[in-house]
Amino acid sequence: MKKILVLAVVAAICFTCCFAVTAFAEETSSAKVTFNDIAARKGDVITITVTLSDCSKIKSMAVVPLYDPSRMEYINGNWLIGGGVLTDWDQEEQNGVIMYSSETDVNGAIAEFVFKLKDNESWQDIDFSCKVVLKNGNAQLDVTVDTLAIYLICDHIWNETVHTNEPTCMQEGYTYNLCEICDREKKLTFIEKSGHAPSEWIVDVAPTIFKEGHRHKECLVCGEIMEERAIPVLETCKHILEDEVYIKESTCSDVGMTYKICQLCGERIKISEIASIAHTNGDWIVDKESTLFKSGERHKECNVCGQVTDTELIPKAIGIIDVVIISVSSGVVCGLIVFACFMIAFSKLKRREKHSDMK
Repeated sequence: MKKILVLAVVAAICFTCCFAVTAFAEETSSAKVTFNDIAARKGDVITITVTLSDCSKIKSMAVVPLYDPSRMEYINGNWLIGGGVLTDWDQEEQNGVIMYSSETDVNGAIAEFVFKLKDNESWQDIDFSCKVVLKNGNAQLDVTVDTLAIYLICDHIWNETVHTNEPTCMQEGYTYNLCEICDREKKLTFIEKSGHAPSEWIVDVAPTIFKEGHRHKECLVCGEIMEERAIPVLETCKHILEDEVYIKESTCSDVGMTYKICQLCGERIKISEIASIAHTNGDWIVDKESTLFKSGERHKECNVCGQVTDTELIPKAIGIIDVVIISVSSGVVCGLIVFACFMIAFSKLKRREKHSDMK
């Protein structure tokens, strides 16, 4: 009994999965609408048949024609399928709706439209399409619709003037006449295509000493790229200079210059020199004060760059002690002179006295 229950559950699950997959497939299926080919003259009455293919099961469908009323006059429309529980074709609104009681396969010719081509329009092809909506319950199915080109037939009268459609590098040319009624072309003779005319190598990206460049050849006529190649990196840079001129200002200690920058390697290339400017000297700066016994030192430096521009010694200071020393020294000398004079006078006096006694 348990085995029977298990089998029943498994069967139910499988049935549910299959139903879900089927429903999903139906909802994501895509039908295709096509038309019969038509060629007609101005003023003709034409019938356009709408054909449906690759259609999954549906429960309802709607069809609405899409056309240019300035070139086509609507006459009527009809369903070409039956079996619907509700079938309606509204001639005034120019659309049709059909519904089924169950899921139904619908393929083949499903509807037709009757139009009259107007006489006063151009000879260009007339486009026709339609909107087709397919539903299965609430699910709307995808539909792709082709566009029909209605080709207008003309009893051509060909003008004797010969026109030329020039050849290109990759396409033949031709000579032709034009119809005096519809302006359509009648080709007469073909002219061989010219083939590409290659240019010289055109550099797209110049190589540098760090990175490969890129170049190509192109057709001088149509501009199509015919060949591309890499350009190897440069062993030494063949400078390609920018147009802009830059300036490095001169200083007291350094020469300035004008220069340009290489587009390939970024190096600065000197164009001309700018002479260095003169130092701007400041006041004396004392490095070492002078004393009574030793000279001092001082210097001047540039106010701009700080370079030392001049140096000199500061004389020793003259103070009271120097005056005293000088005064004492002078007194000693005078005293010695006076003492010497005294001794000389005294010596002479002694000699005289001695001489007097001897007499």
